[in-house]
Amino acid sequence: MDDGQTHKYLEGEQLYLAFNWNGSSLTITKTCTDAYNYPKASGIFINKAQIFNFLTMPDHVVNRYQSDMDTQNTIWIDWIYNNEEQALTILNFLIPVDSALEYGVSVPLIQIYALPK
Repeated sequence: MDDGQTHKYLEGEQLYLAFNWNGSSLTITKTCTDAYNYPKASGIFINKAQIFNFLTMPDHVVNRYQSDMDTQNTIWIDWIYNNEEQALTILNFLIPVDSALEYGVSVPLIQIYALPK
């Protein structure tokens, strides 16, 4: 991810984010050092996610990023499951890509609860 305004990414000025899916939750981790004093990506949000080869229809999806904040109740996320393609689309949520992230620290974003088999 770069700043979207300059060509400084050609000089290596960029922010790397790693997304990890473990089968029930999606986490995000910054994976590089801030050698360039990369500014926060304020105003840039994740607002849709697609997970392929998702074998079971979910029961519900939770915005773990927002729900884990002290002042919040559980924040539910809309989703669509395509059984034929085994694809889960999660939509209508906003998670800032850089807010409250620390380098090398994994932050939970989304928790998916599957229906019992």
